[in-house]
Amino acid sequence: MPDSNTPIILVVCNDYGELALAMYLIGQQSFAENTTLMLPPKLHAQNPDILPGRTFVYHSMDDIQKRMESENPGVLGLFSGYLLPIHRLCSVEELNALLLSTQPQGWKYFTSDPFLALLEDVDASELVTLTAPKWNIIWAYFAAKEKKRLAQLLTDMHRLLQETLHVYPCGESTGGQETDRSSGGRLHFHNNDFLSQPGYDPSSAAPISGQSPQRWLFVLGDQDYTVQEGKYGQTMWAQGMSRKFRKILVRKLNETLEAGRVPTLIAPAKVIESVRKHSHAADAMELLGHCDYAHFQSLLLESEYVFYWNAVSFSCLVRTLSGKPWFTFDDGHLLRGMNTDYASRIFDWFYQGGEPPRLDINTTLTADSMLQATQQYLKPAWRIQQALLATRDVQTLISSLYPGSAQEEQLSTSQAFQILQQLGEVISDNKLDGSFVVDSSLLAHSKSDIRDAAALLIESGPAEQAEFARSAVPTLAFFQPRVGDSPHPIDSASPQGTPWREAVESDMLMIVGGLPKNPEQKA
Repeated sequence: MPDSNTPIILVVCNDYGELALAMYLIGQQSFAENTTLMLPPKLHAQNPDILPGRTFVYHSMDDIQKRMESENPGVLGLFSGYLLPIHRLCSVEELNALLLSTQPQGWKYFTSDPFLALLEDVDASELVTLTAPKWNIIWAYFAAKEKKRLAQLLTDMHRLLQETLHVYPCGESTGGQETDRSSGGRLHFHNNDFLSQPGYDPSSAAPISGQSPQRWLFVLGDQDYTVQEGKYGQTMWAQGMSRKFRKILVRKLNETLEAGRVPTLIAPAKVIESVRKHSHAADAMELLGHCDYAHFQSLLLESEYVFYWNAVSFSCLVRTLSGKPWFTFDDGHLLRGMNTDYASRIFDWFYQGGEPPRLDINTTLTADSMLQATQQYLKPAWRIQQALLATRDVQTLISSLYPGSAQEEQLSTSQAFQILQQLGEVISDNKLDGSFVVDSSLLAHSKSDIRDAAALLIESGPAEQAEFARSAVPTLAFFQPRVGDSPHPIDSASPQGTPWREAVESDMLMIVGGLPKNPEQKA
């Protein structure tokens, strides 16, 4: 396990769900005292002290690098490495350079994966669909003119991160057993700190105990509201709110009041403003246009019921693990915005082959109707909870990521040179000449380990070995996954339908771009 001198640095993108996932991993664990959270400006402004005294803002990968250099070697977590370039927080090349620097410094790293390992099996150009309204600025990113760029970015990120350990806060359909279909491996984990009661009793006819009967929480994210606008129609004013959806939402809030509960709504500012303006009972409601992490968690765990317009919000998972019911009125932006493979993976991993607890928005919310809905929810929720608990405890996860004891010897230049020599032997045995690709399984070490060894030699090795490393390591681009037993011509089609040449060229740019500069270049 990490000790008091072993830092853990968690880098979060602009996604609020990824921030919640990072905090879920930390929980009340002993290593929380050693953890530093690095947030981009947008999230940092809303959560400046989410980890008191250990929350910092970053503007570039250089800020991350400087933080790592100021600490002893430890664990670097990316939430999510895939989204950092997509959110324009860095380029693929800048992230690659950061990761290449971890080995010489003695750091280990992992990433979360919002795409649930689908990039191993599904062409990136087919993963994202265009079912959301094109006129909305949020979803303009997924419009047709951007789809090609996004697909290329996802392809590049998959090549960069495919050998990285991937972590998932859910169990597989196998009952949470660990698998290794990606080169870097997968770890499915849960955090017992969020298990507030021992488990569901599917046969019980009584409501779940220990919950406040005072609050029903409604959670509507920006992108999920965009979906509702597309579903019910946009208002004639660009900054206004869909009239049809507003009537539905206000009716749900009023029904909550009639049930003797306090409705709490977390929604985009324009939605909050519209509800205040058009609901005669707005003063009896809690209407929040912004909610920081700590406040949201308290609302999430104390509410009797939570209602979403998104079937795969990360906080749904926390509700399930903590033994408290939740329901969704809609699939939400992710299930509507991804292809059917994504939905299948969601149902397989998160819901153990079942369905999320959907609730017809036309159903009148009453205390009795919610009690009936909860009884239908209990049995599948219990199955999901047991699958979550079958994954690794977060303590085990962190132990597996820990780079070793303080006395563990770091990779030496002689060991690094041996790794590069073995690469040379594989190149010679397969007579690589740049005209074909071979399967990456032929390598004696992972591509990431070979890149790290090359970076170490270039930085610290003798001049002759450094030059050998610089000339040999680009050849790694001709080793690609899923080539098979026989070499394939570089201009032949890969399993994704694109020429292998494109994969080689993209891979080579990342490999060469991430290598340390020559001394004369540094000057």
